[in-house]
Amino acid sequence: MDILELETTEQKDELLAYLPNVDWGAARALEKTLKTDTIKEKLGKDARIFYVKDGARVMGFFTLVNRDYIPLEDYDRFIAMLWVDPAYRGRGLSRVFIDYAEKQSGVDTMHILTQHKGLYEKMGYRLIREFTDSIHDKDYLYEKSLG
Repeated sequence: MDILELETTEQKDELLAYLPNVDWGAARALEKTLKTDTIKEKLGKDARIFYVKDGARVMGFFTLVNRDYIPLEDYDRFIAMLWVDPAYRGRGLSRVFIDYAEKQSGVDTMHILTQHKGLYEKMGYRLIREFTDSIHDKDYLYEKSLG
């Protein structure tokens, strides 16, 4: 398994070839962001995109961003758009991706904005806020001290 940071045109093309196969709104947003070269504008000045491969096959992707899908001025640095391909689920890859993102972040506090309750607590995150007026029925903001 190789975790790659998106840095080259070839990598961008590889991820763009994969994203249309992902049935998830965040994948559509990432695809549009990549196609329009608006990564820093949409995701923040420190945004980084990673994708994970098993040989030639993409296993998933995730991002480190300054802002996520709900504008939250008081928070910076989110692990976002975390996707594990269905063929690779059930192997603990979400935890691997989260651990890697935390180590790459260079910050003391990390956030995750998600619709999933119960997953990130197992990884040391604590729920700090709930939203009922966003684009989903319910969203949760998690935080973890990395320092």
